[in-house]
Amino acid sequence: IISGIIGLLLLSGLIAGSYPALYISSFRPVDIFKGKEKTGNKGAALRKGLVIFQFILSIILIFGTLVLSTQLSHMQNAQLGYDKNHVVTFRTGSRIKSHSSFKNSLLEYKDIVNVTGTMIPPFRLNMMGGEGQIHWEGQELTKTPMVEITVDPDYSKTFGLKIVKGRFFSSDRKTDLKNAWVVNETAVKTMGMDSPIGKWLEVLGEKKVIIGVVKDYNFESLQEKIRPMAMKLSLNNQWICIKIKNNNIPATLKYIKTQWGIHSNNFPFEYNFLDEQINNLYITEQRMGTMFKYFGILAIILSCLGMFGLASFLSQNRTKEIGIRKVLGSKISGLIILLSKDFIKWVCYAMIIAWPIAWFLMNKSLQIYAYRINIGWEFFIVSGALALIIAVFSIGYQVFQTARINPIKALKHK
Repeated sequence: IISGIIGLLLLSGLIAGSYPALYISSFRPVDIFKGKEKTGNKGAALRKGLVIFQFILSIILIFGTLVLSTQLSHMQNAQLGYDKNHVVTFRTGSRIKSHSSFKNSLLEYKDIVNVTGTMIPPFRLNMMGGEGQIHWEGQELTKTPMVEITVDPDYSKTFGLKIVKGRFFSSDRKTDLKNAWVVNETAVKTMGMDSPIGKWLEVLGEKKVIIGVVKDYNFESLQEKIRPMAMKLSLNNQWICIKIKNNNIPATLKYIKTQWGIHSNNFPFEYNFLDEQINNLYITEQRMGTMFKYFGILAIILSCLGMFGLASFLSQNRTKEIGIRKVLGSKISGLIILLSKDFIKWVCYAMIIAWPIAWFLMNKSLQIYAYRINIGWEFFIVSGALALIIAVFSIGYQVFQTARINPIKALKHK
């Protein structure tokens, strides 16, 4: 990597130095000594073209950064259909001597709201999905993708799931353990059932009766649409999810760790917060957003340098014109507008070219998300406004200095 960076720097320096070196070497020495060589208008189109190109890149990167940041914020703050806040999760399985004893000991603490066991926390259910032979009442055997998970009776209460039909599992009803499904709304729609309660459903060879329907919730990344899901009851699960109060969290975690030490089989206590794990699902988007941000800053700096250099060059060429205009009564504000309008015009050209490209690229990028934002006019307005502000900032000082130059000195300028 280091050798590649050094090589890139050397190549960039060679390319950057080649143009002025070749350009100057093309001058005839006799003409130079006689003062006949003037560089004022040579290469003007190239200079303007390069500045416009720099701003095209800057606007595309600004546009992309805004879109990706908004999409990431949308995914991190979206309503998932369940309560993800202040939920501590960790794996149990065979690490615990008795799930029921461990759960009861946790519920004794005043700052622990609920405790539930599950096959796997909500955001990781995509690991458990797949094609399976699904059979339901009124339908022949079919291969329909359906997620099957195990939960305990406190699952819906811990995560705040909404029951839209029927009921959730109950520890008081012994038949729930062997003969009951709770499905989500998408599963009901997939099966085409108007009244699912009491009808049987066979998932991967297990035939049970549907006792309840939960409102759809996003149990996977927002890159995926909600899939059909069937829950069954189990009292011995692989994961524990603990809903805690948001006050005095360190003391609550200390209590959980103490109980873990009592009830576990000498395993270390390793926990995570559910909301942090969900945010980690979007680490790729975070990295891409950071990359766009840094490249955008770099492109803006280069655009500022290019614009400032061109403003300095053109201001020097128009110094005598400025002096004449001031003698004839022009005000500084009018001269600033005169000197700035060409630069603003170039930025507007860059916007017209950059916006369609940026929209196309970002629209393609958002296609991978099942739940995505709409690219509205605000992204075009903000990116364009930022580009104009950057341009004005780049040329402002130089234009102002040129506009307020002493007319006598300006008229003597060669």
